[in-house]
Amino acid sequence: MALALIGMSGVGKSHWSKLLTQECGFRCYAIDEMIELRLQDELMPKGFSGIHGLSRWLGQPYEEHFEERQVRYLLLERGCMQEIITQIDKLPRAERGKVVLDATGSVIHTGKDVRDSLRECCTIAHLETPGAELDRMLKLYLAEPKPVIWGHLFMPRPDEERSAALKRCYAQLLAMRERLYRSWATRTVSWDAYREGCLRPTQFLSLCGYAVS
Repeated sequence: MALALIGMSGVGKSHWSKLLTQECGFRCYAIDEMIELRLQDELMPKGFSGIHGLSRWLGQPYEEHFEERQVRYLLLERGCMQEIITQIDKLPRAERGKVVLDATGSVIHTGKDVRDSLRECCTIAHLETPGAELDRMLKLYLAEPKPVIWGHLFMPRPDEERSAALKRCYAQLLAMRERLYRSWATRTVSWDAYREGCLRPTQFLSLCGYAVS
């Protein structure tokens, strides 16, 4: 089976995917990069590139264009996931065991059919984000924005400052997603375990309950 890494934006999915590619010979499917490629005709004229350019295109949940763009983003993500699942299914067993999927934080919202299909071909490792890390994650999101799908969870109160609304609603988003990730994942990897500074890629695979086939 392939390995799929899920969890909140900024937890380290891309970091570990790159290490597995560089040090263990894995083939990586990076969903954000695939979405960016599909939007390049719209992104390039604005000078947007990379994960931060994609985030600038999507915007913040209080911006007028956000609702329409998050719908488009999820449709593109769903299409990318279906494409990757098809590609993984066609791989020989030995090659399938050296594939890592760097999923977006919003993968949990791509539909039950996509989630079920992914679980059939992948070990799904959830990289945990504990509630105690909320402030750090929020600061990281604001300082180095990455695409975040809010759905209908951004609901500022009357006269609430934008920063306060973001923090309150981000906490709700984090709690909801962590619950969904855990219910779907093959295994949840604790924050302290996968953030260990001396952890090697082979040790990370072990934490994920993953054996290269």
